[in-house]
Amino acid sequence: MVSVQEIIYVLYDIYFKIEDFVNSYINPPQMIKYDYISNKDDINTDNDYIIFDTNKNIAFFEKYNGNYQRNKQFAFFGYYCDNDKFEDITELMNMFSLNDAILDFSKDTIPYWNNIFNRFHTKVNGTISYFEFIDNSGNINTNLTDFKLEINDLNILYKE
Repeated sequence: MVSVQEIIYVLYDIYFKIEDFVNSYINPPQMIKYDYISNKDDINTDNDYIIFDTNKNIAFFEKYNGNYQRNKQFAFFGYYCDNDKFEDITELMNMFSLNDAILDFSKDTIPYWNNIFNRFHTKVNGTISYFEFIDNSGNINTNLTDFKLEINDLNILYKE
């Protein structure tokens, strides 16, 4: 038989879960931790994760060692899918353009970027075939696949 004390504990637990849910909509958190490997907001592991600072409008990886200040801004950043679907993700990628950051767009990391795009921008429709970006100096970089991008000088470091 269930005791009155157990029922009270269950009711308290339900009350606090409802209160947390309501508070998350009334006062959204400044920092959002997102595990881009498991595609979850609830992080209980030591996996790699991203912290989105919604007040400063920046995003950085947990293992990032820079000073978390914005560096170069992209005038344009987008990707094309294999079905010729195009997506402009300039605003999102500007959140990642931080001092000393190197963004990895290798074949191994594209599924993780898909998770990030799906979570914070829009659903990826198809398989990403290549990226394009224009820096603020007007340099156009097209048909980019399997590369690393050094944000400080916007150097493209191709993987072997």
